[in-house]
Amino acid sequence: MSSNLETLGNLCLANIIARAVGHAYPVLHVLRGSLLIAFYSNATLLSRILFLKKEARSVKGEPLGPHPARSARAGWLKLSPFAFTIVLKRKAVVMIRVLIFDLGDTLVRGESLFPYAHEALEVISRFETGGGDPLDLCLVSDFDMPAPPSTPQKVESIFAKYISMLDGLGLKGFFEPVDRRVTLSAHAGVFKPDRRIFEKALERLGNNARLNECLFITENKEHITACRKLGLTALRFNPAGPEEGDFQDWSEAPLLIAQAIAPDSFFDMQLALKLRLSTAYEMDLVTIERDSTKDHILGRAKVWHPVTVATAGRSESVLVPIPVNVEIEMDKKGRIRSVESDKPDPEALAESAHFIKSLREHDQIASEQSEPTPSQTHQEVTDKKGRKRLKRKRFTAL
Repeated sequence: MSSNLETLGNLCLANIIARAVGHAYPVLHVLRGSLLIAFYSNATLLSRILFLKKEARSVKGEPLGPHPARSARAGWLKLSPFAFTIVLKRKAVVMIRVLIFDLGDTLVRGESLFPYAHEALEVISRFETGGGDPLDLCLVSDFDMPAPPSTPQKVESIFAKYISMLDGLGLKGFFEPVDRRVTLSAHAGVFKPDRRIFEKALERLGNNARLNECLFITENKEHITACRKLGLTALRFNPAGPEEGDFQDWSEAPLLIAQAIAPDSFFDMQLALKLRLSTAYEMDLVTIERDSTKDHILGRAKVWHPVTVATAGRSESVLVPIPVNVEIEMDKKGRIRSVESDKPDPEALAESAHFIKSLREHDQIASEQSEPTPSQTHQEVTDKKGRKRLKRKRFTAL
């Protein structure tokens, strides 16, 4: 019995080493199977070196503690192969490799996109997984079913109709090639949340991911429950409020998705923060400092602040971007808990007012109704709240 347990532990150890080598040296990734065999053949020696144990101890007597495998020196050296295997079972984190979207009442309502859905997809399409690979996006949608008997021609006709609708919504580009990234109920012969439609989606995607390596986003509460039972991670969009959902605003969705797929990725975090800070806090994130953590983020941003400008005998308020230091607290789910920033420097505000006045005197600001001429470097635009903003179009006059 103990030899079987030790064999299991050694095999697990060999797999981890092979995966680590494959990730560290991508050229060897395709040889991971061979690496696994090679490492396993010497796993007994490796386990003795790493764990300094020959015998397998019972887990009941093993003082694992709350975080037994937090580092090689503090944890691994204290664990036998058997105990290490149990630790992996307890602490293993499945990496999300595929993000699956529902369409109706999730990304769109009727013939219109939900606010910030397009912007969120632009951000999410650039995300990387915890392994540093591009995140695969796909759509799984209940749509028309072909009249029996189902034929490839009938399915293709339904698919063409759906893709035309997707193109009209401006979403097709996020899911190309559509033959891989869009799966309909007609393709699987079943409706969501049947396991077979998600398996068909992974088959069409050409991704060897398992269901527990997928994240599904929908508004349907029953589908959320069913998909979690299938092993998928799921987030619920609820525009009515966050009480019965995970998010109600698509500008916040990238933050939650980033936390689910790669919680330690500052690349994903920065992309997601830029969208949320822009829409909810009127800030344009510039940089994140290196000493930030995923819970406490320090950085630089530009805050849109009103500046009063007097020209031609009248005064008006214009929003301009002012650089500030920013401090952001995050909760465990990836949401912004609080945002604090410096107050804009009075001298910077005065300089901005003077700069705008100079631009106007030299006719370097284009109106919103016209395209900037070669000599105009800025343009005044009206935001969704009816306020004027000064946008830079180019750095120098042509």
